[in-house]
Amino acid sequence: MVLATGTIGNSLDPLEVNVYLSTDGGMGWMQVLRGPYLYSIGDHGGIIVAVRQGEPTTEIKWVIKLCGPRASCIK
Repeated sequence: MVLATGTIGNSLDPLEVNVYLSTDGGMGWMQVLRGPYLYSIGDHGGIIVAVRQGEPTTEIKWVIKLCGPRASCIK
């Protein structure tokens, strides 16, 4: 599993970045969050928590729980 922040195309504007996830070593990517986020990976990749960058928050905005190495049940 690879989690990355970046853009598609020619834009390098930091406000136009998104968060992408790859479960096949970077061969394919899916956009999982739109906009700039800070994220943390826990439990050896079993859980990912992200919060919107630059905005105060009192709650978890996003959580991914992967079911297993061969399962594709990303929530």
